[in-house]
Amino acid sequence: MAAVSAQRRPERWTKAFGDRMTSADVAQLRAIDPFRRMDPSRFPRLLPLDGILLNDTRRMRYAPGEVVIREGDYGHSAFLILSGTVQVALKSLPAELLGRSVPRRLSWWESFLSAVRSSPWPEVRDASSVSANLTTIRDEERGARVFLQDLPGLLGPDGRLELGVGEIFGELAALSRSPRTATVVAGEDCELLEIRWQGLRDLLKFDAALRTHIHRLYRDNALRTHLRETTWLARLGDRAIEAVAAATTFESFGDFEWHHDFERERRIDIRTRIESEPLIAAEGDHPDGLILIRS
Repeated sequence: MAAVSAQRRPERWTKAFGDRMTSADVAQLRAIDPFRRMDPSRFPRLLPLDGILLNDTRRMRYAPGEVVIREGDYGHSAFLILSGTVQVALKSLPAELLGRSVPRRLSWWESFLSAVRSSPWPEVRDASSVSANLTTIRDEERGARVFLQDLPGLLGPDGRLELGVGEIFGELAALSRSPRTATVVAGEDCELLEIRWQGLRDLLKFDAALRTHIHRLYRDNALRTHLRETTWLARLGDRAIEAVAAATTFESFGDFEWHHDFERERRIDIRTRIESEPLIAAEGDHPDGLILIRS
């Protein structure tokens, strides 16, 4: 494994993302896609591929029905499925099903009564509002673990998408540090490789293998659904959708590290700021395709 000077290595590596990751784990990851397709020589000496896998990833196990990520939570990591399957909820789930409390707004009179009738005990909760479909377990290492019962019954046959070994999810929210757009639940016992956003950024930056892997999975599993959900294409038949999918290419614009320059650039006049942005399409250009925004 490539050695990195303790004085020069990234500051985030002073606290590894996964305390239990070992050289053997790294060797196993290097034997599977997309890591086996990566060229270690493309990575800087102070940010070696093995160092990123050792310090910026961790292997996590989830039980059937356990919530991996919740819609609305801010993302800071992405997940690669090493074994088992997960279910992506294609519709929003009630907050109480995801272990979130939804306090009811009280009138001034109810607030007054609540104050004068407060319980003498330090902590009192009304369990009547807890959903029968929800189980929460406290874990010393991972904190609260939320489980959903009867996920197929909650979502219905068309309300979920199954992802299997090799699939990646959560990368867009992780890179942009934005809210998760869907809830993902373990469909069976599964093992996931969680990659914190800095490691994900560097894996994408120095080698094209991960980006190619993500694009291929998106093309194989989600592109047609995205096309069918687009208003202008919704009436196309299956053969037409296949033709559009085959002609689709992927392009990335901008930099996920935009926030580093944001404070400096906001002081620049608007014209200069616009001119510094990457150009996607220019007025007057001949249109040769339809651009759909994925994220």
